[in-house]
Amino acid sequence: MSNHVYSDLEVVPGKTPPLVPVNDPNIMPSSSYEADKHYVQGVQGVPDVPEAASNRLRTTNSTSSPPSSNSSSTSPTPTSSTLTDTNPTVSTTTVIFPSATLARDCPSSNQTTYSIAYGEDEPITFRKFCSAGFRHVLNFNHVVEEQTLSLNDCINACVSYDDKNKEAIAAGDSQICNAVCWRNNEQQGGPDHIPGSCFGYAALNSSTGVIVVEKEYCDSALWINQRDL
Repeated sequence: MSNHVYSDLEVVPGKTPPLVPVNDPNIMPSSSYEADKHYVQGVQGVPDVPEAASNRLRTTNSTSSPPSSNSSSTSPTPTSSTLTDTNPTVSTTTVIFPSATLARDCPSSNQTTYSIAYGEDEPITFRKFCSAGFRHVLNFNHVVEEQTLSLNDCINACVSYDDKNKEAIAAGDSQICNAVCWRNNEQQGGPDHIPGSCFGYAALNSSTGVIVVEKEYCDSALWINQRDL
């Protein structure tokens, strides 16, 4: 297993939140699903959020590559997600289960970005890493744990958590979600490796970069323009 450091942070966080939230994180489960023929072959899940917030959030995919440096370094999720795939070569594969169809866009989405519009502010942008993971601020301390049908949905759940808990995060009372791991492979065993499991957490991310670890069963994404919402 090889590790490397990656960094393309546009905004360096001004402070690191506590390791453990004071209160249980306010997590919204994915309960509403709809087909999106422009993105996946199959069905994609979308977390359920208040209607008022859904009007100011939209999502896009980008094929932009990370900066050519030698060091390698969120508003609620909408009830419906309009995804614009700007890379016609990006493809998905499906993993069929009795009750769900997972949509995986790796490896063609590796190092591409996924952006979520946040009102009038700068969009929230995550960079995708296929078959990889990041070092946690505190191991196994996840602020988001739920089942989703794609990596994009997992990112949406992370952003939704950050928006709903933004005051506590800004005050340092709760941990931020700046990274996700989405279980992509049905071949892995154990209760923590169920395909479609989404884990959102705080990665050790700074101006010096984040440590990227090879993990075949995990497709991940990192918030690269992190800030207080």
